[in-house]
Amino acid sequence: PEGLGRAQASQRRGLRSSAARAYLHRAAFRQSCTVLTRALVERIEIDAGRATGVHFHHKGKVEFARARKEVILSAGAIATPKILMLSGIGDPDHLSQMGIAVNSALPGVGQNLQEHPGVVVSLNVSMTTLNAETGPLDYLRHALEFAFLRRGAATTSIAHAVGYLKTDPGLHLPDLQVQFTPFAYDFGPAGAT
Repeated sequence: PEGLGRAQASQRRGLRSSAARAYLHRAAFRQSCTVLTRALVERIEIDAGRATGVHFHHKGKVEFARARKEVILSAGAIATPKILMLSGIGDPDHLSQMGIAVNSALPGVGQNLQEHPGVVVSLNVSMTTLNAETGPLDYLRHALEFAFLRRGAATTSIAHAVGYLKTDPGLHLPDLQVQFTPFAYDFGPAGAT
């Protein structure tokens, strides 16, 4: 829906917390699963319309892991549709052209992928922003707050508020995201400055 929302950040006690740190590294979870690193999923095994396991490359061999209950595919915006299509889920015409047997005809898989271009607009405001706190003593204070209290400017996410807008009222969902930050920055060849 349109409107303003709170920005989300994957943090725990002021530190960035990845999905691996939040779930996979926990002892209780590790006891109930095996984590393989440097494994590359090739495709999902599908039997009678149900995902039953995954074929993957690991240490130079193709292996198969059978699922007891379910297969969760979470490989990002590019790799997820790729794995689905290699598993026979996607546009039947495209899959046939690639020599892949169709398991499920879903023409939208792998379509409409877009990069998210951005435009930076900086405005002068009448309140203090983090741009005013860039001196050596400010950096020391931010570092101490972070180290001892796990709060302050060093724990902030880039966006503090996010707005979702429609560029055309006829669109079903918003297609524009506006982020509001407590500091101004610009992008150049060397990155954000």
